[in-house]
Amino acid sequence: MKKKGFIRITAMLMASVLLCTACGGSEGRATTMYLMQTVGTVEVANEKGKAVEVAEQLKLYSGYDLDTAEESYAWINLDNVKLTKMDEKSAIEIHRFGKTLEIQVISGSFYFHVTEPLAEDETMNIRTSTTMIGIRGTCGWVTVDEHDHLRLYMLEGTVQYDYEDPNTGELQSMEVSAGQTAELIDMGDGTFRLEIDYPYVMEIPLFIQNEVLEADVLMYLEELGIAPDFDSAGSGSEPDGNSPSGAESESGAAGGSEEGGTSESGATESESTPQDVTQATMTMPVTASEIFSELWSGKEQTLTVESGGEETTLEIDFMSVPEGKTLILGEGINVTLVYPEDFEEKASNLDVMGNMVINGNLTTDEGELMLESGTLQVNGSVTLGAAASIIMSSNIRPDVAPKLIVTEGIVNYGSIYLYRGTIEADIAVKAGSTVNQFGDIIGEISYEGGSLFDRR
Repeated sequence: MKKKGFIRITAMLMASVLLCTACGGSEGRATTMYLMQTVGTVEVANEKGKAVEVAEQLKLYSGYDLDTAEESYAWINLDNVKLTKMDEKSAIEIHRFGKTLEIQVISGSFYFHVTEPLAEDETMNIRTSTTMIGIRGTCGWVTVDEHDHLRLYMLEGTVQYDYEDPNTGELQSMEVSAGQTAELIDMGDGTFRLEIDYPYVMEIPLFIQNEVLEADVLMYLEELGIAPDFDSAGSGSEPDGNSPSGAESESGAAGGSEEGGTSESGATESESTPQDVTQATMTMPVTASEIFSELWSGKEQTLTVESGGEETTLEIDFMSVPEGKTLILGEGINVTLVYPEDFEEKASNLDVMGNMVINGNLTTDEGELMLESGTLQVNGSVTLGAAASIIMSSNIRPDVAPKLIVTEGIVNYGSIYLYRGTIEADIAVKAGSTVNQFGDIIGEISYEGGSLFDRR
């Protein structure tokens, strides 16, 4: 059997963490693992698959499996300097080989916080069947979906993301730092793409909000100008005070906001009340930066940009539409995605996490459109140049699939990657690549050149 290639991420410490090497720690001793605390229904089985009675401070051994049910959580302590936590509806396996500890995440979400660096001869890996993250001293979490697809979220530290191509054996590397997310995307044609997101807002899922506040790692996000978001609905609904240390979220979000449920429109109940739903209007000419600032700093739920009576073009070098908000570009406004000359590293030009409507055409020669959990409706056409791309993928909201609607069709000379979600459009594949991995395409696909992979 041919051995699968894997990704290896080696964590490098930030300066403040490196200083801890003088503080002592776990050098010279084997890792000890304890199930510190559980909430709800947590099942443990030994290496033979036999059930183990769950108790606080239960010692865990190599070969053990842990599963959490709905609204259930588990905290694992490793040598008192490594805290990990399982979200609800998650499953892991523990393996230890000498001083190498591997935690295989089968499904769900898994948080890690290593407060002291490992000894030179120690190794701690978090992995799936094809992906491995080397942890030495950092903080973040991973999510694994039903397709064994892993996504990494970094809160502290910098990691080196190394991927060994299973076909060529070629090693590729890229750094992922605090405030960034990363995932390796299988393009379906034997090639892979490493996708790194540069969010202006980092959504902190409910199941780790207590831990993150207590660990005081948000300073690293704040230094980078990244706003932590405790208000967006996320995985889990853990009650306040369930952290092993008893820390409570000052925002109250960890126990589920008092603002509560969701209306049919997707807004929370408090957002749907008349006094909270506000609208604002801007008129061209305005820049993408001005629209971006109004979306993220304003209180309105819906922002409408009007053309001013003449057909015009809005150039977007970078803009994101936050979750829970709607951006409407009025009739006569076409959109072009561009990169400024001084742009050092390519990222998504347009990242739609909420809702966006373009009442015109969207064109780009080299830009990138990212849809993670939102809906984009283009009441016109979309044309992708040779270096342009559309990526629809998973994020922290696995319960909300992205959607792209294009009334006059998509002409593709670049690349379209549909990992999840729905595209409602006719697609003319002229060149480049069009890949539908796990999503749905509602419309006709015509093929003239390039590569086309459609699992349907």
